[in-house]
Amino acid sequence: MNGLVICGGESSRMGSDKSMLNYHGIPQRYYIYEMLKSFCDNIYISCNRNQIEDIEPGYSYLVDDYEKLGPMTALIRAYKEAETTWLVIGCDYPYIKETDIALLVKSRDKSCTATTYYNSELNIPEPLLAIYEKVCGEFLIKDYQDGDYSLKQFLTTQKVHFVQPKNAQIIKSVNTQKEFEEAISWLAGTPTKDRPTKDNTEQ
Repeated sequence: MNGLVICGGESSRMGSDKSMLNYHGIPQRYYIYEMLKSFCDNIYISCNRNQIEDIEPGYSYLVDDYEKLGPMTALIRAYKEAETTWLVIGCDYPYIKETDIALLVKSRDKSCTATTYYNSELNIPEPLLAIYEKVCGEFLIKDYQDGDYSLKQFLTTQKVHFVQPKNAQIIKSVNTQKEFEEAISWLAGTPTKDRPTKDNTEQ
């Protein structure tokens, strides 16, 4: 299983690159990358062309060839890199911890096309907190060719195993400056033992 950190969005509501926001001592893109090392053979940061020059040495990345069509095309790019299972985590989930990723991996149902966290409040899957099995590649390419670019919509057409988070907070995404400030405040009062820091990340 490979890991993919989704970072290529425009972050228009935030006003700055969400993957570079610092919640845990290092930019979020690297925080997630480090956590995925416990679960994945190879890990990549999915980025757009404007982000390439900012990626630090030692971190592998894939450039989304399609850009501006959403995370589906980032995942298609990943399948072009390797026809394997992909564990996908978005950069805008600051509350996610290694134990939450472990639960997703433990809950994986290989008989399904995908395993994803489920947002019961909104009654939707979380496509960027998910495991996509090897077979997904051909299905995603077909949807793309048909002009369907939504990962949420894709998941409604597939056999998917849904996982309920132990704490709904972990699937809360952060997209605005106000939400960022709220996350910083909340995390400051909730120490997390498994947060990587610059002192213990591998470069």
